Amino acid sequence: MAPAPLTGKSALVTGATGFHALVGTSVIMLRLFMVYGPGQADSKKLIPSVITALLRGDPPRVSSGSREIDRIYVDDVVPAMMAAMDAPAAVRNTVDVRSGALFSIRSIVEHLTELVNPRIQPLFGAVPDRALEQVRVADTARTASLIGWKPKVTLDEGLRRTVEWYAERVRRG
Repeated sequence: MAPAPLTGKSALVTGATGFHALVGTSVIMLRLFMVYGPGQADSKKLIPSVITALLRGDPPRVSSGSREIDRIYVDDVVPAMMAAMDAPAAVRNTVDVRSGALFSIRSIVEHLTELVNPRIQPLFGAVPDRALEQVRVADTARTASLIGWKPKVTLDEGLRRTVEWYAERVRRG
């Protein structure tokens, strides 16, 4: 039997949990946050913008660098999605897909500088810090218990791979 058309109060049910309630399909919500890696679409984001500035020989212009962020390397995201698809315990839950470790923006920029061009001094404070930014770190123990997944790529390894990808594009012209 097909579900009834959305009318009246039933039309107000929205999002994944509403879809679950209406048609009974299993829903798992993955909260991806701060995904980075080769080919990132928005080149104005922190990691690609810093790498490309350094590869051009320009000092990256960044905030004070004091804010801490939890990043996840792109190659860890698909395995998390695959694990979630086969995880009945995660149904109707929101699952964090992140590393579970906080790193300051300053430490990330300094690490990228060491990888690309240690002679350049980043311009910390050249861009204002964003007001009201929240620090969010994944509960990786909960994620592991719900979907049996943990990230494998460390920040160090992910940054190295990302720098190599961008550097190869610059070498090719």
